[in-house]
Parts: sequence; structure tokens; C-alpha cells
Amino acid sequence: MADTRTAVSALSASTGDLVYCVEVDAYYRCDNGSSATVNGWTVLTATVGRWILTSDSLKLPIIGGTSDDWPNFGAANTACAGAGVILNLGAGQYLAKTRVFLANNSHVVCSPKTVIKAAWASAPDNRDSVFCAYAGSPLGTDTIAENTVIGDATIKITGSMTFAVGDHIFLITTQYRCQLFEIMAWNAGTKVATLDRPIRVPCGSDNTVPTVSANSFPAGSQVWKMNPARDIKVEFNGAKIYGACNRFIECWGGWNCNFYGPAYLGDGTSVTATESLISIDTPSYNCHAYNMIGDGSDVTAIGARFESTELCTFVNCDIKRVGVGYFFQDAMDSHALHSKANKCSNAGANFSAAAYSGGEAGSGSVWGSSECSVVGGSYSGNYIGVLFDRGSSRCVVDGSAIIGNTIGLWDQMGIDNLVTDRTVVRKNFNGIYVDADSVRFHARDAIVTDNTNGINVIAGSKGAMLTGVDASRNSIALLAAAHVDTTCLVVDASNTNPQIEISAGVRVRARGLRMMASAVNSSGLVNVAGSFDLESGSIQSVAGGVAIQVAGTGKTRIGHMTDITGHGSTGAGINLTATGAYADVAEGANIENRSIVGNNVGVATLSTIAYSRHVAA
Repeated sequence: MADTRTAVSALSASTGDLVYCVEVDAYYRCDNGSSATVNGWTVLTATVGRWILTSDSLKLPIIGGTSDDWPNFGAANTACAGAGVILNLGAGQYLAKTRVFLANNSHVVCSPKTVIKAAWASAPDNRDSVFCAYAGSPLGTDTIAENTVIGDATIKITGSMTFAVGDHIFLITTQYRCQLFEIMAWNAGTKVATLDRPIRVPCGSDNTVPTVSANSFPAGSQVWKMNPARDIKVEFNGAKIYGACNRFIECWGGWNCNFYGPAYLGDGTSVTATESLISIDTPSYNCHAYNMIGDGSDVTAIGARFESTELCTFVNCDIKRVGVGYFFQDAMDSHALHSKANKCSNAGANFSAAAYSGGEAGSGSVWGSSECSVVGGSYSGNYIGVLFDRGSSRCVVDGSAIIGNTIGLWDQMGIDNLVTDRTVVRKNFNGIYVDADSVRFHARDAIVTDNTNGINVIAGSKGAMLTGVDASRNSIALLAAAHVDTTCLVVDASNTNPQIEISAGVRVRARGLRMMASAVNSSGLVNVAGSFDLESGSIQSVAGGVAIQVAGTGKTRIGHMTDITGHGSTGAGINLTATGAYADVAEGANIENRSIVGNNVGVATLSTIAYSRHVAA
């Protein structure tokens, strides 16, 4: 047994002798004939030959005081990765002040009592991170010779760069939206490379924003030959990381990298990571982080970040007190699963882009986050619970709790995004806010209750759809300043406010509506200045109340499979408050007392409910 590696090197021994080194908690075997390169960690000097590490793990010692442990960490990590050995970080506090990149194929294991204090004097970019998996600089660059389209699995290049099977490339136009591939075949004659999977990301040329028609990496897009940060595994086991740095954990250009918690990121003080707590970054593929518990102290901009990632996840993570909890920037098929974000000054989750021109014919579904999701978990106590922004498309909120935010869910500039599977949106000021640049937003099987404004659809939004939504117990269930299509909408009204308000020039179509009131509403459970088509369903008022009130030149059309009841003899099924308002009632519709109240004419009792137009006098 020897105390230190230096003491081991000083021992005299014969080939095959073993020695235990207390300093690194590992055994070495003497090989007097070895000429292996000494690295100070897995291969030590000997009086003759070498001491070769025989243990399957090695523990990094702590220097102590104000000395930087991270150069040793980097050297030991590289040596252990090359030898296929696990590098352990033990109990106690390590000090990290220096940029170190995790070696490919490395495996780091922390103990529950491992503490790492970051102490960067300045941390200007993502390389200034405590645990940094980094792909580094291109090994060569070229350009694509021909346009590619989504679904292509080959590219043709223009220059002299060559590939071998197993090489990796970035396809890139701007450094925000790109994709990482492995080469499966290379034809040197035709300069055609076969990729490991089809192209999914479309882009425009540098410094421009693509249109829907430019759904490809066009000719001239860059091809970078890269050595990705690949097959890296870190197990934190409850370790704590805190202090001054850019990011605590960074994975840039990662391939099959995994970070296992629990890991406690930040100590609740203002000396902390400035940019992100953890980031899976441009353009990582199949990289994952589990059980990250982060506190940004209202200093860190982003909690957990995806940037130009594909098939990456954050799982069972808990982020608080950052600007954005989970930031999906130009990400694709990446997901926050069963995770939490609270007390975020901006948004619990933000699906966004680095560049965007806006509108359906601008970047549309080919720019911004695409096919990403938050599944389960809680996005509560933030300014915004979940934000669909800047061209995010086909993204999903699935079964999450969005509670106690100023805005629960905001579709600001999204396209074809979905909230579904019993997602609960409760006790926000605006439950769901569908903004002017939103296109085809869809809420399906969601519970939107106990908000001030349940669902607020702003003028200019296009094609909002509500299917199987429970919008009960809001102050107002639906504010429609743009067209809305509803199916099986449920509204349990517990106050005297109108529950559906429809602006002039706006059409709301309802199939299978079920609306019930527990208080007298004198201005209409449905207040119509535009057009309200009740194709089927029921509205049940309280005696003396008004079910549907039509103002100005508003219109309501009542289908034959409709019941409007409960208003009694003193209320009204339909109240037409202006001379331009009218109601069309189909044969078979049931309006209690057959009552329509017309302006200046009182109650018009109909002898039959047949298809007829009733216009206020």
C-alpha cells in the first residue's frame, strides 16, 4: 500500500506485483517491461517499466485550499476514458476555475457528498462550464452542391473533403438551426454521402429567414466535418454544483451523452451560473439529462436549454427562479418529461427560435422549435406557464399542470400547436391566451378552470380550435375576438358574467356545447356581437336569466339538436337587443317557452319552433 501516486512510483517491485494507492482508491500492477505512456493517473512510472491501473475506477483527490482541481480533473478524465475506467469524485469540495472538456467515452461518477464550487474570474461563453462536453472546431468544411429536401438521406458536396464510415457532420446554415449526422457510406466519385437518418430540419441561407417553400438545406449550406462529444456519461448521485460560471453543465455537439442526477445546480445565492444551469446545445443528438434540480436565484437567464437539438430530453427535472425554465430554441423532437418550473420571471417553458419573420407565410412550420413537447409536470407560479413563440410548430403540452401564472399558456407566434390530454390550466389571470400571430392553435381534452379569463382569443389569430375542453368556473370562459371552432365545450358558470363573449365580425361555432348557470345572468351567458352558431348542445340558465344575448348586427343560428332551458317565464332564451340583430332557429330546437325577446317588442311567444328568422323590431 502507498499513500500517493508519487510513493507508488518510488517503489521497487517485480512484474505482476500489486500496490494499493490510497490517494486515488485504486490498485496498480507492476509491469517492468512496459513502455506505456505515463499520464500520471492510469499509468505511473516505476523504477523499471510502468505501474498500470488494474481497478475499474479511480478517485480524483482534492488538492485543497484555493487550488484549482479542474486541471487534474481534465487530465484524469482523459486518461480514464482512454483506459475504459470510471473516474470517481469523492466526498468534499472540489474547486473548478479552468475550462475542461469531457473526453469522449468518459464515465464520471460523483458521490452524494461531492461538492463542486465554480470560481471563474470571468465566464464569457458556454465553454466556461463546470461539466462541459464539447465537440470543438471543425475538422474540415465544405458546402452542399444540390438542394436537399426534408426526407433526403444523402447529400452531395462541392469540394475535396472526403469521408469515412463513422464520420460525423453538421449540416448548417446559421448556427442556430442545424442537424448532426453520422456517415454510413461515402462515394468518392460522385461525392455523395449517405446519412444515418433522413434530413428533418429545413433552413434558409445564412442571415436570412426561410419561407415555407424553402423547405430544405439549400445548395451552399455548410457541411462541417466534426468529432462530436460522444458517449459521455456523468452520474451525479446527489452532488452539488454552485458558484460563478457560464453554465454548470454544457453539452455542445453531443452524440449519445447522458447526465444522471439528482444534481443540485446552484445554492440559492446570487453568485451562480449566468447563462444557463444546464444546456444541451447546438446541434446535439440523442442526449439526455435526468433529475436536475436547479435554482437560478433570479440571476440565471435559462434553467434547462435545448438549442438545435434532436431527440433529446430533460426528465424529472425541477427548475426555479430563472428567466425561462425550459427553453426550446430551434429544437426538434426534444422533450421535457415530468418536469417542473416555477418562479420564472418569463416562462416556465418557451418554445422559440433564434430568428423569425412571423406569420404563416414567413418562417411558418420550418423555423423555430418543431415537434417538441412538455409532458406531465408542473409549470406554475411563473409570469407565463408555457409560451409558444417565434414560429414554434407542432409542439405539444401533454397532461401538464399550469397553475397560478399571470398567463397560463400563451400561443404568441405558434403554428399548429396543441394542448391536450387533461392538461390543467387553473388560477391564472389568462388561462389560455391565443395571440394575433397564432395559427391553428388547438386545445383538446384540457381543463381550463378557475381563471379570470379562461380562454382569450385575440383579434388576428387564425383558426383556434377547442375540443373537449372544460372551461368551467372562470370569470369569463371564452373571449373571442377571432374565429373559434368548439366541439364538446363544457362551461359551468358560477357568476353573473357572460361566459362566451363574441366580438363584432367574429364567428364562434359550437357543437356539443354544454353550458350551465348557477346564478342569474341578465346580459346573456353567450353575448354575441358577431356570429354564434350553436349547431348542437344545451344552455341551461337560471330562472330570470338570459341564455343568448345578441347585440348590434350580431347573429345566432340555433341547430335542431339544441336545448335552451332554465330561463323560465321571466327570462329569455334569446335576447335580441338591437334592430340589426337576428336569430335563426331550426326545426326541432327546444327553446323553453319558445321565447325570443326582441328590442322594443317584449317577449315574442312562438306558436311553433320551425325554421324561421326572428329579427328584432
